[in-house]
Amino acid sequence: MVSSREGHRHWFFIVILLIALNLFDAFFTLRFNELKTATEANPIMDYFLKIDPSLFFLVKFLLVSASAIFLYANRHVKLARHAISGGVILYLLVNMLHIYGFVFLEGRYI
Repeated sequence: MVSSREGHRHWFFIVILLIALNLFDAFFTLRFNELKTATEANPIMDYFLKIDPSLFFLVKFLLVSASAIFLYANRHVKLARHAISGGVILYLLVNMLHIYGFVFLEGRYI
């Protein structure tokens, strides 16, 4: 059984991973948008991206970070742990698609 302290540390690093993956997603989105090779799939974030890329980045970072911190603070609730894990899995898949796009589709622009 994992001690409370180890469990705390475990979820802390998972949340940091979630935030980092979000930042990578934002970077890739901005890069693909700059190259005009892709668009933002989330209509809310697309709205901010059309206003200003810096605003997009700030809003994306703040929304995901605040949500991740809220979930971390409630990690004793099973649903919060599932949401954190699901977010990491989702961002891993999204970033894998971005990397695939960079390497195989848009490698000439790197």
